[in-house]
Amino acid sequence: IWRYHPVTKEFELFAEGGGNTWGLDFDAHGNVIAGTNWGGFAMLHQVQGGYYIKGFGKHGPLHNPRSYGYVDHVPCPNFKGGHVTVGGIVYQGGALSEKYENAYIAGNLLSNSLIWYTFDRKGSTFTCKQRGDFLTANDTWFRPIDCLTGPDGALYVADWYDKRANHVDPVDTWDRSNGRVYKVQTKGAKPSLVIDPPLGKRPSKELVALLDNPNSWLVGEARRVLMERRDASVVPDLRKMVLEDKGKLALESLWALRVSSGLDEDFAAKLLDHPNEDVRTWAIRLIADDKKVSPGFRDRLVSLARTETSPTVRCQLACSAKRLPGPDCLPIVRELLRRDEDADDPFIPMLLWWAIEDKAVADRDAVIGLLDSPAAWREPIVSRFIVERLARRY
Repeated sequence: IWRYHPVTKEFELFAEGGGNTWGLDFDAHGNVIAGTNWGGFAMLHQVQGGYYIKGFGKHGPLHNPRSYGYVDHVPCPNFKGGHVTVGGIVYQGGALSEKYENAYIAGNLLSNSLIWYTFDRKGSTFTCKQRGDFLTANDTWFRPIDCLTGPDGALYVADWYDKRANHVDPVDTWDRSNGRVYKVQTKGAKPSLVIDPPLGKRPSKELVALLDNPNSWLVGEARRVLMERRDASVVPDLRKMVLEDKGKLALESLWALRVSSGLDEDFAAKLLDHPNEDVRTWAIRLIADDKKVSPGFRDRLVSLARTETSPTVRCQLACSAKRLPGPDCLPIVRELLRRDEDADDPFIPMLLWWAIEDKAVADRDAVIGLLDSPAAWREPIVSRFIVERLARRY
């Protein structure tokens, strides 16, 4: 998973690995959910700086030969059906049956169907459950490869439509004449939404008001236009919304504040005490994205690593620490290594190892200093995940 910033022109590998991923979406918390063609699984939860399983024989090793491990797919104990999960989205349209809201809906390429899944929290990540067929075709040529939520909240499905479903045969016999798009909506749905005037011609305050809309398409488009405008006049309103709301609007407002160039360290520091764990998570991530923090903000992150109750926030602290220089990274890591409750977390121990490995040479003395007492060696994360890998690294 890579990302490219259209303004700064910065290219970055966000997370490496995955099961031949085709399709990516973001849930209501901003988590990256990626598709896969790995048998028995429906998706991966990709976090910043993570290393993931992939077809090593086919696609080669991880770029970092000293990653010494990787994270696997989101567990799905009741998974069944064809193993190619593509073009999935976390539906946030507000127009389908309520049971589908925030569910993962994805194409099952070999089973000629769309399947839907729900999530269950597990530490800093989650597991999923296959809930059943969302749409099953009576045509073996039906090849759903991508899904999108539309302006009207309906689900739009791109159908490759071909007898062939793989590239095993090197002969070019693909049928390029029959691709199609389906619109899936509830019975009795209202006519398609007409956006008039277009969002790009509306005042910025109207776009801010759309951030609370139940349709993720409208919210995303409003945020995109705000990003293009960089309208400083909306910054006070957005800051007020972030501070006063405790739910999803606070997070949407934070994202809009960021793209409107209204987020700085001083305001982000206030958000580290926000009641919404997603706001705390993203305040850390967005400031650390620049790969540098002030000493004062670093000290706040160290304190948070010591006291934070949410594994989601601690996970982001581990991700963001790796991005920072050693003197800022390792004090955060030291506190997180002491959090015994994270020893069984699916992500955090390995993320801490990757943060340490990143500084193993440039900040060797400080890394060795993490093991400066007998008590440090006995910490569960250190003894189970760090000591052997660090010895191997050196």
